[in-house]
Amino acid sequence: MRSSIVKGWAAAGVVLLVLATLVMGWFAGRLLPIDPMPRPEDAETAFYPGRFETEVRAGQTVDVAFGEKLLVEGVTQGKKYLLPSAKQTEPPCDGWLIECGACELSVSETRVVSGDALRELDPRFPWPATSWDSGHIGSELAGKAFVVTLTVRNPSNDERVELPEFTLWSDAFNRRSDAMGNGAFPLYGAFDALLDRAVTYRMVLEPGETREVEAPFYIFRNSFADESAFENVDLAGFCLEVNDYDPGICYRFWLAERLAS
Repeated sequence: MRSSIVKGWAAAGVVLLVLATLVMGWFAGRLLPIDPMPRPEDAETAFYPGRFETEVRAGQTVDVAFGEKLLVEGVTQGKKYLLPSAKQTEPPCDGWLIECGACELSVSETRVVSGDALRELDPRFPWPATSWDSGHIGSELAGKAFVVTLTVRNPSNDERVELPEFTLWSDAFNRRSDAMGNGAFPLYGAFDALLDRAVTYRMVLEPGETREVEAPFYIFRNSFADESAFENVDLAGFCLEVNDYDPGICYRFWLAERLAS
């Protein structure tokens, strides 16, 4: 009898040990990622300058002074141009080829906000609910947000127009080049605590509509070629680029007045 009881307790102990192991394994799987997210200094992310540099070189660059208006017409963009030429024969997907109508653009203001200030404004930073991969932004890595305010206008009285996509470019970036798509892409949906009129991907203007929109970007310190350029941002060296990949025209809307060279 005593032997049966001992065997029963032993069996129960084995079962409990197995259950405990399974439960610990379940919690480990929930709490410890199997494939850790790479830190920004270890892996490139979509908003690093130079991440989507293309093989297309601008045959013409049009500089637009700070505050000036320019009517941009027939801009051709799309995911097709962000791929190497060998992959441009792949089946089209949503946003593969985008042809934008005529719209008038001008830059009116730019705010530069540190990561620390962002955390004070929005406790969710650096993990806001956004459409971009916020998991790559680590609170321990210094960076700054650039929020560019533009006035956009649809000159047509009867047609809707789609805004082209903007990129933030500067010769202060360590991977700068004149290749189209070299700049940082916007973070759609990011920094809600900062923005009242955030631009959206493929935003559409109604006939005759004029509005102000804000384009947000986030640049890490290690994207700058020089530490002082990060600490003391000179907006005169930054611009919003509108890339027209066919026929190859780059429009640069400068974010501040520039000294005559």
